[in-house]
Order: sequence, then C-alpha cells, then structure tokens
Amino acid sequence: MIRRRRAARTVATTLALLLGVSVVAALSGRMGAGAATGDGDGSFGGDGTTATISVWANAGDGGEVHDADDPDGPRPFSTRATPDPRQPSDPIAGICPAIAPDGTVGFGWPYTIDTIDNRTGLVVASRRICVALDPADPSGTPALPPEPEPPTYGEVWRAAAIAAPSIGVNPIGEGVTGLDTRLWAAGADRVQISVRIRGYLAVGEARRVAYWFAPGDGSPIVANPAGGSAADPAAEHIYERRGTYRLQAGALWEATVVIDGPNVPARSVDLGRALLVVARDYRVVEIRGRITR
Repeated sequence: MIRRRRAARTVATTLALLLGVSVVAALSGRMGAGAATGDGDGSFGGDGTTATISVWANAGDGGEVHDADDPDGPRPFSTRATPDPRQPSDPIAGICPAIAPDGTVGFGWPYTIDTIDNRTGLVVASRRICVALDPADPSGTPALPPEPEPPTYGEVWRAAAIAAPSIGVNPIGEGVTGLDTRLWAAGADRVQISVRIRGYLAVGEARRVAYWFAPGDGSPIVANPAGGSAADPAAEHIYERRGTYRLQAGALWEATVVIDGPNVPARSVDLGRALLVVARDYRVVEIRGRITR
C-alpha cells in the first residue's frame, strides 16, 4: 500500500480523483527507452528531455488523455477556409487581384478564413485572402495553399521545455518487502512560457499543482501538493512481494497562455493540465530471518 505523510494526508488525493481514471490506462506501456533510470543514489528525473508528457485539456474532449507528441491531439483553435460562391450568370464577377507563386500579379479568387474556438465552437476571427487562379484551369476555383495549423495543447506543453522533477527514493538501491519505501520530489513551482510554433506565439505561465507517485505494483496512484523531503517524504509505500517494479513519479502542471498568430488575434487559452512523468526500475527483495541454536 502507498500512503502520504502527516498533514499531506488530509489534502492529497489520488490522481484518479484529480484527473479521471483514464490516465492510468493512458500511461500504461508508455515508459520505455526515453524514460530516466536511477543513477545509483536513489534519485531519478530532473531532466526535461527524458519526461513522458501526458496532456488533458479543458476543451470539450471529455477529459481524454493525450500524449503531448500526438500530432492529432486536441487544439484550442481550428481554421475553416471557404471560397466565395461563383455566380452562374457571371463566373468572373468575384475575381480579385492576387500574387502568383512566381511573384507576378494576376487574377485570383477570394476565400474567407474563419478561426474557430474549439471549446465553444464560435468563430473568433475571420479574414479574406485572394488565391491566384490556376493558369491551367482559370475558370475553376483555385486550391487554397497550405495554411499554418494552430498548435496542439501538447505541442505548447512540449515546447515549454519544463524540466521533469527530481525524484528521491529510499531505500536507495533496492526496496525490502514489508518495509516502508519513501518517496519525495523537488522541482520548480512556476515556469514562464514563451514558445513559437508555426508562426503562433504562446506566452504565459505554468504552475505546478501536485506531485505524482506510482509504485508500479498495481497500488493506487497518489498525488500530493507538497514534494516532501528525505526526512519528511511525500509518500510511503510497502511492497508485499519481491520483484522488479517500474516506479513512476512526476509533476502535475496547469497553465494559461495568450496565443497570437496568423489566424488567431491574441486570445487567452487554458492549456489544461500536463503530467511530466519519469520512471526507473526498482528492485524489491525479501529478507527472511533464520533462527539458529
């Protein structure tokens, strides 16, 4: 069983209560070659390049957890391009001056680019552009050139480069069945965010709201607002069986940023929550006494 220390017991809750039980399944199997390993003194983590980041956003996605590196993860904004309708009686009535890819000025067809807030479904910005006609088919509607896609929540979290916390474990080298294994964590409380992705700028602040511990033996995950210390750990766990367990720990973050870019006029965005997780293999041994005469 895993438990918290002293006053933390009254305020810490399981991660399932904070975020929804889906996070447990989402993290299963993700800790692989990119995860940190113990360095022999009981500590691991502390390096932002080795953290697995899971993200869930308050964007109407039902609390579903996404990998920060998932290109199909949720976005705060999306865009919709709509060409002006042609008039059957006068198909060239709507043409506009356009600059062709080779730099020459010619005729084009107007498009409206709408930016949609994915949380509310409302159009938050619109702009008109003129797309050069295709010389091979001047009477047809030209294809819209690729537009820069707004970043996903995960892309902003990953680009923020928040360092994973440093996690401490004692006993240092290996645990012992029936005895307490102590866990604690340390890291930044606030981090300033300023990242640029495909021309979109996100500026704001991230706040750490909890630390997270999973012993790897199927026991409940524990989240604790305080990181604790070696003398006063954030959590303690008793392993019942010997074996090698994948001990995971991390930091839970929230952030609000202002996003400004090609199709988004500066708007405040709640990035939801991100969990930065590091892991190590932790061997647990069984010690048996022998009575001799």
